[in-house]
Amino acid sequence: MRKIKVSSIILVFIFIAFLIKFPLYGFHLWLPKAHVEAPVAGSIILAGVLLKLGGYGVWRLIFSMYWIRIEKLFNLLIIFSILGSLITSFICFTQIDIKILIAYSSICHIGFVIGGLVSGGFIGGVGILLIILSHGLCSRSLFCAANFFYRRFFTRNIILLKGVILIFPRIGLVWFLNCAINMRAPPSINLFGEFFLVGRLIKFRVLIVILLFIIIILSGFYSLYLFSVIYHGKIFFLERVIKISLLEYNLIFYHLIPLIIYIFFSDLFCL
Repeated sequence: MRKIKVSSIILVFIFIAFLIKFPLYGFHLWLPKAHVEAPVAGSIILAGVLLKLGGYGVWRLIFSMYWIRIEKLFNLLIIFSILGSLITSFICFTQIDIKILIAYSSICHIGFVIGGLVSGGFIGGVGILLIILSHGLCSRSLFCAANFFYRRFFTRNIILLKGVILIFPRIGLVWFLNCAINMRAPPSINLFGEFFLVGRLIKFRVLIVILLFIIIILSGFYSLYLFSVIYHGKIFFLERVIKISLLEYNLIFYHLIPLIIYIFFSDLFCL
């Protein structure tokens, strides 16, 4: 078989291209704009499929025969991804657009995944798989629910949407479960994936654990903020609105059913 020679510079550019698609903090500026402008179907495909293809490309490149040539960049990439997740967590508190907040929370999760990818190992691989599956379903469900609010109130402003539970009490449980999974609450597989990745990154640098726990705490804060602001408070919309149909409820529940099933069969990912 003929060997293909690839220069290190070309490998670095290929690696950066996959990081943009994933995306890594610093290469992410297109993602919030894309989610805001895209319809709900585009947001679902983008969050559930396209971003995961970028992660698959990073995975194949790291575990290929060429990874030795760019191994020197890995230590820098781990530190940069963790710091990017920390900065993104603070950015989430400044957002009032519900879709932009969900998009930035995705970037925060991706920082963990990139750190685990670069650190390598079986434990890191299991954590990456759990987080990618959980985030791919959870973020899609959040975008669906956000679109339901936008179609009825014609705004994505979190402040204007507060008190929606008075109009749609049934969707409160679905929104709470999505926010709980997004904040890595037990017994979601997102939590198990975080444990595996933190355990792997501890071997890289012990001091980086402090940053990891700060990111986990901040993610819990902005997820609770996302839930509490929308479903508590005085409502601004008193006129009659269109009810959420059974088809729309099923669309959200179909995203939650695999996440619940994964909890009882999480040992399958460790084989």
